[in-house]
Amino acid sequence: MSSSFPGGIVRATIRASSPGVFLCSRERFIPKRIILGGIFLYESEYHLHMFEITTVKAQRLKLGLTQHKLAKLAGVSQSLLAKLEAGRIDPAYSSVRKIEQALQAATGAQEPIARDLMVRKVCVASPGDDARSVALLLRKHAISQVPVIKDGCVLGMVTESGLLDEDRLDNKAAKDVMSPAPPQLPEDARRSLIISLLHQYPCVLVQKDGKLAGLITKADVVKALI
Repeated sequence: MSSSFPGGIVRATIRASSPGVFLCSRERFIPKRIILGGIFLYESEYHLHMFEITTVKAQRLKLGLTQHKLAKLAGVSQSLLAKLEAGRIDPAYSSVRKIEQALQAATGAQEPIARDLMVRKVCVASPGDDARSVALLLRKHAISQVPVIKDGCVLGMVTESGLLDEDRLDNKAAKDVMSPAPPQLPEDARRSLIISLLHQYPCVLVQKDGKLAGLITKADVVKALI
């Protein structure tokens, strides 16, 4: 998308990150402080950010924050925040940046993390385990994948979909039929990141101190909603 603004031209691909906040790749310089139609643009070291100040009140209410609480988190006065939400002031760059960061921090604090969602008791296999035995393990526990582990580290996964490509399992070990491992995340990875990965992978693995700590599937995320 190419757009003209006073003082510069920006050619950017915009993607939504959280309500009212957008990130754009920057190709040309644009001044730090331009307000057009409630969109606050500012330049950072790596990106041109767009923060829609007209959504501050909606975001605050969604998070269950009072004006006093958000102002305290952002380090700005409550009167400034009230005027901003009412559209009665032209806010300074530094103030808007503080409010945006406070909203992002509050959103992250309320979001579940991998530790809250993961299954801790995970069936695993060793690289040399008989492939037929691993397939029977999948059927016995009604699961779709088993991590292949060596010294606590994940080497790959034996999956139902991967086994579909095998003609026979005779004289084969788990390492011979395993697929590449899915993404491995720390225990504090946020739910939003996990969901984005689960759109691409059947599961994600959770690590602690470099070793497997748990596994998360789409079913585990849905279960947490109930």
